[in-house]
Amino acid sequence: LLMLTQELVYLRELRIQVLKEKGCTEEQIEFQLTLFDKWFTHWKEAVIINFVSAYPEPIKKDLEFHDWESMTKYVEKIIKQKRI
Repeated sequence: LLMLTQELVYLRELRIQVLKEKGCTEEQIEFQLTLFDKWFTHWKEAVIINFVSAYPEPIKKDLEFHDWESMTKYVEKIIKQKRI
């Protein structure tokens, strides 16, 4: 998920470049980026909701995350533990 997120951030930057090359105004670019950012936020929320809902009820309380930010921190913690 984190790698996919990095790709989406790259695509956002690429979209800015393409919009500028097409001669879009700053207002048009901002509008497109606002739409993208709203979609991206919704996507991240949906990913977490679907992920958590797939867990059986007795296990859900043991999950160490409940939103995108806490999931990211949890994954980073696991990666650091594996490096040690």
